[in-house]
Amino acid sequence: MNTPVTVIDKDILNRNICFMQTLADKNRKLLMPMMKTHKSTQIARMQLQAGCFGFLCGTIDECLAAYSIKAENIMYAYPISNMDNLIKLCNLASKCNVILRADSYECVTLAQKAANIQGVSFGMTVIVDSGLHRFGLNPLKAAQLATYMNQQKNIRFLGFSTHPGHVYQKTYDQISMIAKDECESLEIAQQEALKLGIESKYITSGSTPTIRYAIKSDVINIFHPGNYVFNDYIQISLHCAKEEDCALYVTASVISNPSEGVFIIDAGAKCLGLDKGAHGNCAITGYGYVKKHPDVIVASLSEEVGILHAQKDEFKIGDVIQIIPNHSCSTANLTSRLYCIQDNSYIDVDIRGNSYNFE
Repeated sequence: MNTPVTVIDKDILNRNICFMQTLADKNRKLLMPMMKTHKSTQIARMQLQAGCFGFLCGTIDECLAAYSIKAENIMYAYPISNMDNLIKLCNLASKCNVILRADSYECVTLAQKAANIQGVSFGMTVIVDSGLHRFGLNPLKAAQLATYMNQQKNIRFLGFSTHPGHVYQKTYDQISMIAKDECESLEIAQQEALKLGIESKYITSGSTPTIRYAIKSDVINIFHPGNYVFNDYIQISLHCAKEEDCALYVTASVISNPSEGVFIIDAGAKCLGLDKGAHGNCAITGYGYVKKHPDVIVASLSEEVGILHAQKDEFKIGDVIQIIPNHSCSTANLTSRLYCIQDNSYIDVDIRGNSYNFE
């Protein structure tokens, strides 16, 4: 096998997809996985075949790609303030169920204007801030925005959404608390909207770490985990996955041993990424987890090579190692193809870089 190469274990990938879909089905929830993790129509098809309801998308390209594989329900994750983007989604909304999210009156108004011009309608949810403090309103203000949203022509108010992404700043013993905040913030928003005479059809949320707790919620009915298809070192550090649950890794060769305990590999930042989690995580050390060598530290990365700190006899020049990245979403986005070890085939990462033209 050439190195470096980003590898996918399809058996683990399949197992992860089936596990999450079974968890959702067992608890009578709908699963709309976040597509940005894998950015692959091939993997998205696997999720559809397993029974997912649709997809949460992080880019307009992802929305178009989801439609290209016959997904019927497509939610765009972030507020939109660009008319050109809205026109693209208006065209999509004439063919399938498109759901937008907003946390401002301005974005709701713009979406209504675009939908009215194009003669379509959008479903829409209000984003609730459950603790990440990125997008979203507190539950009371979210209910007030729901009132405004519910009054707009060409807009169908559907409910509330959140993302407990701050769980990635925490340690495993805090996950249940984050999940509690996730559920409670959405419940408050739903109840406040009911007081204003507005009913919610969908209450949506999700992250891979919190879903095992939040899945029992009587309020949330759609979940959006993403990272679960691959898992990674951050999930290991949060006790949400084990080494054997990680479907994606980078294979690299040891190419130099310049000093005792220092080894250089032929995989750098352009394979593994310099990512320690989107919101920072103090539970991980270095830039990846070397399989079967848990004490080795991937100490630094330049563009094409990496430096390992290890015991003096841990490796020899020519050894081939496997590294689980800190953040598999970033690593997958750094390559155009994932090499499948089972059958020497490839899975294309074909929805990255705003470069794919889906008709």
